[in-house]
This record gives sequence, structure tokens and C-alpha cells, in this order.
Amino acid sequence: MSFQDLKRFLSDEMRMSHIYQPVMIAALIRHGGRMSTSAIAKELLSHDESQLEYYQRVIRGMVGQVLQRRGVVKREGAVYQFLGYDTLDDSQAKELLSVCRDTLLRMSRSIVPSGNVQALPRALAVAAESISSASVSTTP
Repeated sequence: MSFQDLKRFLSDEMRMSHIYQPVMIAALIRHGGRMSTSAIAKELLSHDESQLEYYQRVIRGMVGQVLQRRGVVKREGAVYQFLGYDTLDDSQAKELLSVCRDTLLRMSRSIVPSGNVQALPRALAVAAESISSASVSTTP
């Protein structure tokens, strides 16, 4: 599609029921014209206030409350603090990340008893992978 055709499409012809089309086009332009489906999905999610609000409610309503009761985090307004984080060295932080990843994998095996990672629920697989590839910095 030529520049003029694309500009006309964006300005005059595109019919939208949500933010998806312009966000995807803008993301592709910013990333050299090619992106994986997963990367585009992350771009869409980062612009979708309703999803952000949903997960904020999940954190305040369930996850955050449980972790506060267990003494793992403290909440001050909209900010959560991981209690004891400042006492961890890099190796301890990496080990805790490993335990989080292993816990997710163990949970996936209880959902998929065969241990077939291909059948692993997508959310668990993504979470475990993101923990595996996370870098750790214990310096503020």
C-alpha cells in the first residue's frame, strides 16, 4: 500500500470499534515494519485501559490482599513494596525467581498431569518464561 493510500485509509476509511488498528499500524512502523503476534498483542494490551483497570482490581482485591496478610508485601496507596527486598543479594533474588518459575511449572503439571509442556496453559507458560528470562537488579 502506498503512503498516500495508507494515509487516506487511516484518516478517512478505517472503521474502528476499538483501538486495535491504529495501535497495530503505529507499532509496526515504530518497530521497522515487522513484529510477532505476541509483540503486537503486548502493544495492544499496553493501550487498553480496561485491561489495565481489570488487573489493578485483581491486584488490589485478591493478590495484594493475600500477600499483605502473609507479610510478603506492604501497600501504600497505589504502591506495593516487597518486604525484605532490600536485604536480598543478586543470587538470592535469582533463586527466588527460580522458585517462582518452578512453582508455576509445578502448578501447570497439576493442571496437565502428563507433563506435556505443549498443553501447558498459555498464561502459565508465558509467566514461567518471563520469570526465566528476567534479569535481576537488587540495586535501586
